[in-house]
Amino acid sequence: RWAELAVPVPITVDLSAQTLAAIRDGYLRGLAGFNPESFASAAAWCLANDVNHEEALDWCERSFRTGPTFTKRWTKAGLLEALGRHVEVELMREQALELATEAEVNAMGYQFFTQGRVEQAIDLFERNVAEHPDSWNVHDSLGEAYAAQGRIEEARASYERALAMADETQTGRIQGVLDSL
Repeated sequence: RWAELAVPVPITVDLSAQTLAAIRDGYLRGLAGFNPESFASAAAWCLANDVNHEEALDWCERSFRTGPTFTKRWTKAGLLEALGRHVEVELMREQALELATEAEVNAMGYQFFTQGRVEQAIDLFERNVAEHPDSWNVHDSLGEAYAAQGRIEEARASYERALAMADETQTGRIQGVLDSL
């Protein structure tokens, strides 16, 4: 900017390309490259940023050297889905869920829920209820998904189960939800 003259100078950076170069040429070639968990992190970054799926799938496979985990298998399923390899996706998700904790299943259910994939979220929440029937949280999550789908009676039943199990820090909120149904 000079007196009355202003000249815009756009500066752009391809953040994905820069990050991928740093991952390939630095992160995975240094000491971190000897740790399979580094490959898991790199693959998860690619999935989260919707880039480099094919190479990320290879990185995910390398991360299995220290043993498969829920997160690694779930990442691989996401990469397979992004690559259109739908036959393999469900098998990998099922294998991931076999290793999942209650919290991990719930988190993945909410991931689907926020993506507008409510039916898939309900499937995961129902699975969590079947595997952890004594957890107020799984009933609460299922109730929320049912309500979003307009399945009010099912939502009410899930919230009532959650209310009966929840501690006092949650009962007010859950009762408020029930009252609003």
